[in-house]
Amino acid sequence: AYDKSRGVSVVSARKQLFSAGRSIVTQGALETLGRAGVTAENLVDRHYHGEWGDTHPDDAVENDEAIGNGKRILSAHVLPTGGTARFAAGLSANEFLRGGSVIALAKADLAEMADDIRLLADTEGLTAHRRSVETRLS
Repeated sequence: AYDKSRGVSVVSARKQLFSAGRSIVTQGALETLGRAGVTAENLVDRHYHGEWGDTHPDDAVENDEAIGNGKRILSAHVLPTGGTARFAAGLSANEFLRGGSVIALAKADLAEMADDIRLLADTEGLTAHRRSVETRLS
């Protein structure tokens, strides 16, 4: 429960307070956590046991209520960076995202660009890209 006098959530028993779905951590996040000497498992364990970290007091209260009502629960933990967070980027939400692109190109436009794409693919050893152009134009 949230202790207003101390400004923290206090959990008396060390038991998992709620269950959650699958956790996914990107390679970038694992590397950042590794540099800070922290494991994803440790942070998830702290989250499951009601250690909300550096969340706003209002969020901590909502988290405590969410254990019973199933709404969202969030936590935020400052990584031990030795002070480097002042001048170097730390862990951000982008560490947990996987990028991707969807590109649409009309066949006529691809035909116009095909020679340049083939040259680039051959120069860089991108054989699958070259085959992709050939397949789409055949």
